[in-house]
Amino acid sequence: MTYSPSFTDTLQLLVGNSVSVNVGVYVGLVSNNTSTAYKSDAPTNSKGQFTFTTKPPGDVYTVYTSATGVGLPPGGSWSLYGDSNYAVPYVAGDEPQHLTSTRVFPG
Repeated sequence: MTYSPSFTDTLQLLVGNSVSVNVGVYVGLVSNNTSTAYKSDAPTNSKGQFTFTTKPPGDVYTVYTSATGVGLPPGGSWSLYGDSNYAVPYVAGDEPQHLTSTRVFPG
């Protein structure tokens, strides 16, 4: 059985010199390395928290938001959030998304 942890974080917004949370929007992540898209399970809650029941692989992502969550980012109702360097941490069992396989033949 493969262990697939969930992933929760907070969507924050800098307004002037204050940090506030962004409430009621879906969060989409698109891998900067593979272009694979992921969408939060529900809109952010009153604390700005979003959750992916199945954690996206450890990688660097561009963040999108959507009021409806229809489809996958970057298409449809999704808008850039302004963070193109959002890191999801690696955990045990993750396949690093930035690695490729190279075979070396002696000779």
